[in-house]
Amino acid sequence: MNLRRRIRNSQEERNFSVRTSKAGWAVRGAAVLLAGGLAFCALYMTETAMAAPETKAAEAGTAGRELPEVSGTVAQDRQELPQVTGAAGRESDNSRGEAKLSLEVSYGYGNNAKGGRYLPVDVELSNSGTEAFSGMLQAKTMESDGTVYQYEYQVQAGAGEVMSARYYIPLGTGGDQILFTVSGEEGKTLVYKPVNLNVSRDVPEMYIGLLSDDPGELSYLDGAGINYSTLRTRTFELDEADFPEEEIGLDLLDVLVVNDYKLRNLSEKQIAAIMYWVHGGGILILGTGERVDDTLGRFAPELLDESYGAPNLRHINLGENFALDEPGAGMLAVSCVDVSLHGGNVILSSSGFPLLTAAAKEQGIIAVAAFDLGDIGAFCEKNSSFLDFMFTSLLGENRINRLAELVYSGNSDRYWSVQTLIDTGDVDKLPNLFLYMAVTAIYLVLLGPGLYLFLKNWDLQIYYRRGVLVLSLVFAGIIYMMGISTRFRSTFFTYASIRDVTSDYVTDTTYVNVRNPYNRPYYVDLAPEYSVLPITSSYWGGYGNWEELTAETPWQTEIVATEEHVRIQGQNIPAFTSRYFRLENKSDNVEQIGFDGTVDYFEGEIGGSVTNHFPFPVENAAVMLYGNMVLLGHMEAGETKNLADYELMRFPLGNSYVVADRITGERDFGATDINNKEYLLAMERSNLLKFYMDNYLTGYTADARLIAFSSQKEETLFLKDKAAETYGVTMLTSSMEVNASRDRSLYRSVLMKEPKVVSGSYDSAVNSMAGMEPLTLEYQLGEDIDVESLTFESVNEEFLEADRNSFTDAFTGSIYFYNYGTGNFDLMELEGQTLDVEELRPYLSPGNTLTVRYVYDGIAGYNDLQLPMPMVAGRER
Repeated sequence: MNLRRRIRNSQEERNFSVRTSKAGWAVRGAAVLLAGGLAFCALYMTETAMAAPETKAAEAGTAGRELPEVSGTVAQDRQELPQVTGAAGRESDNSRGEAKLSLEVSYGYGNNAKGGRYLPVDVELSNSGTEAFSGMLQAKTMESDGTVYQYEYQVQAGAGEVMSARYYIPLGTGGDQILFTVSGEEGKTLVYKPVNLNVSRDVPEMYIGLLSDDPGELSYLDGAGINYSTLRTRTFELDEADFPEEEIGLDLLDVLVVNDYKLRNLSEKQIAAIMYWVHGGGILILGTGERVDDTLGRFAPELLDESYGAPNLRHINLGENFALDEPGAGMLAVSCVDVSLHGGNVILSSSGFPLLTAAAKEQGIIAVAAFDLGDIGAFCEKNSSFLDFMFTSLLGENRINRLAELVYSGNSDRYWSVQTLIDTGDVDKLPNLFLYMAVTAIYLVLLGPGLYLFLKNWDLQIYYRRGVLVLSLVFAGIIYMMGISTRFRSTFFTYASIRDVTSDYVTDTTYVNVRNPYNRPYYVDLAPEYSVLPITSSYWGGYGNWEELTAETPWQTEIVATEEHVRIQGQNIPAFTSRYFRLENKSDNVEQIGFDGTVDYFEGEIGGSVTNHFPFPVENAAVMLYGNMVLLGHMEAGETKNLADYELMRFPLGNSYVVADRITGERDFGATDINNKEYLLAMERSNLLKFYMDNYLTGYTADARLIAFSSQKEETLFLKDKAAETYGVTMLTSSMEVNASRDRSLYRSVLMKEPKVVSGSYDSAVNSMAGMEPLTLEYQLGEDIDVESLTFESVNEEFLEADRNSFTDAFTGSIYFYNYGTGNFDLMELEGQTLDVEELRPYLSPGNTLTVRYVYDGIAGYNDLQLPMPMVAGRER
């Protein structure tokens, strides 16, 4: 289903490329008619960004020996690029004996690595010579598509000193080796050290970091199989003295467990790194118990709805939701705390008391246990499958499968979605086809009867051949001048940027496509505050089919980090070949830009207000809740809009295609029209919003998110050289807290916890079923509330009708509730109705579960059937 959506979502982009490619070929044809070989060569130089995929570029033969152009300007002074010439096993080479160097390298956690992540690498460069050393450290890796990347850093070591530093090196999915070299200022290799990486290739591993004063109590978390051993856990002890101060330092971890530890020992930067790592997809688990103030106290204001009480001894049953061989084996007496997590979903409970509660935070999850995780160690060691049950319930099968697929398919999904997102160009670079046709017609008229009759009238027919040559040269010059505006003279960029703004920080995530119009080396300089991550595809045939990586293997792309800039260099790359990167920069929100306001949501009604604090107007603004949205449109700088004045619309989960088209207005246009700049702008914004929803807004979240598009083009923000050619679009986002309570009654989606499938086929990510057979689901309404009402909200018809290539239909048919009194399923009439507690009482279990059967009354096909969204209102216990 996801593949079909990807095909559908990229259909218009492919049509766009085909049409523009045809335009480029038509221009070439005109040049052939105009001036033969000479005119054809001139017109060939007017190749456009859209026709670039048609270019038959020859392989570069210089092997990167010349200094390439600086940020798009051809360098005037050519120099030799550093060449790696060291031999394996050689650690030092200095004929004068001035600097005697040796290199020691450790990586990851306990020298363990995982592909597709930033790998922390600790380097010690020892200088036992008599002279200070200043040079470069190079780290060469091979991506899973066979591309060789090299990362270069400035290093210095005084005489008799040891330089220590940590670097974060992107590691491809298939990467199992890094080649390190140290070279002097003249480019000569002085140290060569290959490092083979310990990467698991058999069973995908889930890396768990442990932050605890007594990590031995959590040893049971290591080596556990998750979801029928789809994943295997591996734990690593973390030290506060070595804890990273930026989220990139936690990228190698999948889960971070904080238990029996005082979080206030960490600095503000380290705490901020944890939260931003969670927002990017990390899983944070907090143990509490007697030390609840130490582990949870620092996060309490932003995580909890209300303060927690004092710990007290409680008898809990870990086997209540989990089958044990011996009755009562799960009974434990442990110190527990009653925690009310904002937007939390109870994962494990005992007699209505929440034992493990989780809340979605952006792409990640924060989970809080009511007890010290060390207190259940003995039980988990005897019942190892309980740990499987706990992690599977917490992460969900979709997240577990995504973690497992990284080992096999790597980041290919992200690569193809990024390619669709930014593999475009500036329409102003397209040649005017009609103008070229007009010039061609004039040339043919003058070249044929025009020139001949003119010369014949003056009895100068003998000069006809010379006239043809002169006329061809004149029109070749005209064609060359016409192509100046469409010609790329240097490196150019297409990009899509997502700017996420909070009251404290502004985070820019930019996906950029770097292309060069010549078959020669080049480089571009980025702003030094940006981190750079290459985005590559996986090799479909599997790993190990590429040539072995050696010191002599030439790199295609090099990333050099200095204090002045981050430089991307390319060599041995054919003209117009795309290189994709993700650039990230987090800065303080000094000017307090962004959006703020309040969102009130209860029983299908929206309220509150939103204010635009950006110093410029924004367009296509919309407030998005889980499965709901409000279209605000254009907002001036400083403008405030009341949400109650706008319609609340429910959209189909997982169908980003129709949602993005509705918000950006792309659906209001007819067929693809590359000459209509408004259509192209809507299409680009729609592509970015689809990408954002598919990669950043997956799964349930209790908060709302305001998205909008900048009316200003800040295209060179990530570049050091502001004169480079760039083209792209920027989306602005801010998270907003939702007030979904009224008089201690809560209103929320039942899908905050994934329903249990009793029978049939169900896709929780998009809340849909297959119509081949009836579907029976067990919904968990939550043990933290006394249910007052239940509403099944249907998707707005306009979304299903607007999807011209829809693979989704609305569910039609009969809905049955299981009656616990009679043991039968009762047919329910739910169209537009809200069921109160008296009507629901026969159908609710003691644990507040509701079992529902859906029977489709249409003709079963291949389309997904979008189910109504169950919404529950209840008073907090």
